[in-house]
Amino acid sequence: MLQWEAIKAVLKVIWPLLVLIVVFLFGHRLGYVSASRAHDKYVAHQAELAADAAKEAAERVAQIEQQHAIEAKEIEDALQAKLDTATASARSLSERLRHYQTRRCPTAVPQTPSAAPVTDAGTGVPEDGGAVGEATDAHFAACARDAERLAKWQKWYNGLLDEK
Repeated sequence: MLQWEAIKAVLKVIWPLLVLIVVFLFGHRLGYVSASRAHDKYVAHQAELAADAAKEAAERVAQIEQQHAIEAKEIEDALQAKLDTATASARSLSERLRHYQTRRCPTAVPQTPSAAPVTDAGTGVPEDGGAVGEATDAHFAACARDAERLAKWQKWYNGLLDEK
């Protein structure tokens, strides 16, 4: 019996420690499971927040792209209107110049040339070769007169600037 009494005495001392260890291990396991679940909930919540943020960002990007498309269309329409106006103005100017040229010179160049100039078959030179030389001389003489007038005008204008 002595052994049994010794075992009982040891168990009395160790029993609370064993119960404490079992309770600690059980509590630790419950705490670990609870913490794991809390962590899983936290991770799921963070993933949900990230998905919401990504969705909002995608919607904002779509709005910005739509706004840019609208602005680009407005700019394109405005430029197309300006281009149409400029084209119409250029056509009108072209027609007026053609009309003026026809009125001033009855032998004005037609809109589309009908035939090549007449040349002398033997030399390949236009028949009225002297008229070209005379016209060139007259043109250069007019240029010299204009240069002289321009020089006088520049002298006069510079004199006005010097007076100020």
